Amino acid sequence: MITINKPADLNYKEGSSLTLPLTITDVSATRRLEITIVFKHNDSNTIQGLVKGGGGLTLDSYLNTSDVPYVYTTSNLAARTMLLPSMPGFLHNKIYEVKFVFDTKGERTIYVDGVKVATDNQIASTPMTVTGFGDVNNNLFKGQLYYMHINYDGVEREYGVKPGQFYRPAKKVPTINLINPNVEKWTVASADTLWTETSTTKRLRLAERITVTPNTQYKVKIDGEYRVYMRNFSSQSYEISNSGWVFDGYVFTTPSNMTSVGVLVARKDDGVITLDELAIAKPMLAQGLYTVNIPYEEVGKKATLVPKKNLVQESKFTKTFSGTNASGNQAPSILAANIPVKPNTTYTIKIMCSTSVFTHRVITQLSQYAVATHNSLYSQAVSTGGGRELSIPSSLVFSFTTTSSERFVSLTTGNNASGTFPNEVSYDEVQLEEGSVATEFESYQLVNKKTVSFIKRAPYKNYPFFYKRESVELFNGIQYGNNNPRVKNDGILIEEGTVNLFAGKSIFSNNGTTSLDLGDRVRFAGSTDGNSSGGYITSIPVKANTAYTISARFVESESAKDKLNFLAEQSGSSTIRRKPFKMGDRYYMTFTTDASVTKVNVCFYLSGGKIGDYFELYKDWQIEEKAFPTSYTERERKADIAYVPSAISNTLIDTVKGSLEVKFHLEDLTIGKQRSFFLFDSNADRFFTNYDMAYDKFQVSVNKLGLLTFNSSLIQNDNTLLVEWDGTTLKATFNGVTLQRTGTANINNIIGQLSFGVRYSLDVVPLNDTLKSFVIKDRNGNVTFQI
Repeated sequence: MITINKPADLNYKEGSSLTLPLTITDVSATRRLEITIVFKHNDSNTIQGLVKGGGGLTLDSYLNTSDVPYVYTTSNLAARTMLLPSMPGFLHNKIYEVKFVFDTKGERTIYVDGVKVATDNQIASTPMTVTGFGDVNNNLFKGQLYYMHINYDGVEREYGVKPGQFYRPAKKVPTINLINPNVEKWTVASADTLWTETSTTKRLRLAERITVTPNTQYKVKIDGEYRVYMRNFSSQSYEISNSGWVFDGYVFTTPSNMTSVGVLVARKDDGVITLDELAIAKPMLAQGLYTVNIPYEEVGKKATLVPKKNLVQESKFTKTFSGTNASGNQAPSILAANIPVKPNTTYTIKIMCSTSVFTHRVITQLSQYAVATHNSLYSQAVSTGGGRELSIPSSLVFSFTTTSSERFVSLTTGNNASGTFPNEVSYDEVQLEEGSVATEFESYQLVNKKTVSFIKRAPYKNYPFFYKRESVELFNGIQYGNNNPRVKNDGILIEEGTVNLFAGKSIFSNNGTTSLDLGDRVRFAGSTDGNSSGGYITSIPVKANTAYTISARFVESESAKDKLNFLAEQSGSSTIRRKPFKMGDRYYMTFTTDASVTKVNVCFYLSGGKIGDYFELYKDWQIEEKAFPTSYTERERKADIAYVPSAISNTLIDTVKGSLEVKFHLEDLTIGKQRSFFLFDSNADRFFTNYDMAYDKFQVSVNKLGLLTFNSSLIQNDNTLLVEWDGTTLKATFNGVTLQRTGTANINNIIGQLSFGVRYSLDVVPLNDTLKSFVIKDRNGNVTFQI
């Protein structure tokens, strides 16, 4: 059982105690507890009474200022002392962030300011109960508690505010599958030990590194004809396995120092590979032993802050060094460590120091490391596949550019040579900033980063039917997850599946056209008069004698109104040019390929354009193997399937007397395609409604009661059908027109599964539009089912 009930405020006062919001009594072999606290100790004596617990594990945290700080812990098995050899001691009046990790598999780890400082694997698999803060064995904590975060097996609570903290909508992070299949993130290339791109036609390289959690089990999934290579950037043992290459189903546990990996994909036969094959390979890396491939999906990351200008936090750098004598030397010491930086970016450092005789250096790093001495830090940086030592000139102003692999830097000071050095060296100002110019000193400040747009995610609703769609879709700016119906025109959108053949393709301007990327769209402007102003997407694989539909959204300048055309240039055959039809906010063109055609080039262009004419094409362009357009999907959309099982549906219909009313919306009435609205499938006489394209009729069929057909001219954008029956009459009213049949039978007692948007179970005749409502009533007018 997990109990988390503390309100969001953090009412802690110095010299008092605070009851924690988390009590844990069920601990299995997979349980993991993480506690993060941000605090400042106001007394120079031993820090006591930081966290308290009971019932199995107690943390008595004695964090002192002696040469060897430690944390004293007890369990129901034994008392143990945890040394922190990598730390120079906790100083009073400084703000620290300490994270305790306890795992019933045996791990017990402490991180200070993001750096692991101690690990102890002696705690057994025992229940853990953490109950309070500030009072352990009557020893009250003397200081300030700013912030606390608790994570128990994914159940999280956050309290208080970090010093200077404000929030921003944060960038997206993956949920389960960590490998982003977007081809824009990949290149046809391999990589060296620093993950710098190297030339090959047999590898696909993911440019961004994937963040992983140390000491955690992961599983690889990939199509059986492909393989994955992963590189660890925090160890000299670069490869995850002996050969580096792993196949579908490979399971491994990340080392304790592993925080990121680089990924390559290749064919199993080591043949030439293209970016389009990512959609086939479907690489996946995830925590847990998943047996099926999980699509890549992103969610909003927890809000964070960024430094305003100066990256060096004053409370985190050493302001004074002492102990040197007039004839001795000063070994290099740490001035500031593990400062996050961006790859391929220029930075400038400016230092104000009380002496000019010391040597100052920048150590560049691929990861952050435990801080001890200059030499050990530099050794760690070099040994993990990169890292440099850069000398800062005596002017104490220095610019440098990070490589594509460098993510942190540290600053050191001192001099190994003999000579006359001051007994004490002080640092008043240290500033590291982005750019090539040293600007006026500014203290370290955390501020909001520029707001990042994020995708609104649709909530899952409790619909009165079963629903399935095995793909994540972005529709009208809202992301709908797996098995979550999309909403359109106040109804449920039911569509067949499709594949966007533009996926992985880039668009470029043709002759006489300039292009400008505007983020969600591209502007194409004519620099000459004529038909050449436009954008091309080339080499789209197609089948001969097959119908395809191109669809896109665009806006035209006033001078270019109604000039935009769609073009399909067939390989070895004719070129098809047409003005697109409009459907909702999208435009489309349908064409049929000629015999022997295997590829087409598509162009969006201004017919008769003039210099200065332009149009803006949104990036949700699509071409699909259909004779009509469907909604946009980035790569592949699975079919929408909505139904009520027969065990339930057979209880919904009063077979003697009752009614059924359905309302639906059709976006475009000019598209000649068969549409089906609902079906009760008894595998005998069916009860269904559909538009039969062969007879150009809208029809209603009720088992044992007969068939009614309406003229297709009655079909509108918004439609209502009411079906009523009793023992003698079947009556249907469609958009105000009523037809009826007279008989003597009741509806079949077994009416079968109720499916929406299909004509019969094995048919591919989807609604491809919106079901707005569906209501069934019995002989007394009582509702037995309603959407």
